[in-house]
Amino acid sequence: MKSRSQKGSTAALAFVALVPLIALLGGFAVDCMHVNDAHGELQRALDAAALAGAHDLGNYDGTKNSSAQTVSDENEEPVNHALQVASLNSVDGPSGIWHSGDRTITASIVYDPNFAGPPNRPNRCNVTGSIGLKSIFAQMFGNYGQTVNSSASAALTPLTTLYSFMPLLVSINDLDPSNRKLEDQVVGNEFTVQVKGNDYSNSVWILNSNKDCIAQLNHIADPATYPAVEMPPMSVGDWIKSDNGKKSAGKIFDKLIGKDVAFVITDDAVNTDYLAKGQPLHKVIGFMVLHVTSTDTDPGANGYSITGNLKPAVMNGAYSTSIPQPQVTTFAPFLARLVQ
Repeated sequence: MKSRSQKGSTAALAFVALVPLIALLGGFAVDCMHVNDAHGELQRALDAAALAGAHDLGNYDGTKNSSAQTVSDENEEPVNHALQVASLNSVDGPSGIWHSGDRTITASIVYDPNFAGPPNRPNRCNVTGSIGLKSIFAQMFGNYGQTVNSSASAALTPLTTLYSFMPLLVSINDLDPSNRKLEDQVVGNEFTVQVKGNDYSNSVWILNSNKDCIAQLNHIADPATYPAVEMPPMSVGDWIKSDNGKKSAGKIFDKLIGKDVAFVITDDAVNTDYLAKGQPLHKVIGFMVLHVTSTDTDPGANGYSITGNLKPAVMNGAYSTSIPQPQVTTFAPFLARLVQ
């Protein structure tokens, strides 16, 4: 029979013998945890890239490559933007000891029929990525490294509720000074929002107070300095009240040059002198975004006006089916959101 001292020595020797195995298992666990961390970092980088690419789809012109792994003048702008954002997000830290140096990111833009838009205009950005990781401790078990893969996708969703917008209501039917109807325009076309000229107008003020109109214009021009006017959000299908007055708020339209400005759109006032004549209530059918390039702040015979290029569009939450594609009637902001 072994003495207590002999039993203690045996247990100690057994523990000492297990130390290398415990260390190996611990090291293997560290490798596994690092792989999980790297996968999370890669996923976050790809999510950010997909959202950036989707948000930039308004710049798509269909003339360049719609898929790429490196930024190039030959690539489409949304693809470049996605790749650039991906490169800003580190994976495996700035110089991780597990990193093998093999990192690949691919971005592509596609049309997905599950989301709004005509087939000739991509509405989704897909990003895939991989990074090679070396094993440190797991090599003891024959695992010398592995590749971590992930993917992300973001799509454009039409915005059907607007919370801050230009205090002007625009008719889809009435002509602008160049005899253009909003309903006949396509993305990128020039359009003018005319406010109460002596002979015609395709828009009318929404807010009754000139002070509120000026305050909202200041907010749109410089939101960091000026708070938004408290006005209810507008959704497609809502009814909005208009004000027939021609306000001096138009004098500060020049502050909007170079900005993307959102408007509420109505479909009434066909063949009338003014949008609001005899129509104090108007049904909201969509929203318009205009990249403002010039303004007319002279309230003479032509009234005040804002001219710019139309941005991507929706009507009633989806692209219009009443106008032959790719023509689209109302031009609205989109939300870019992750879809997988």
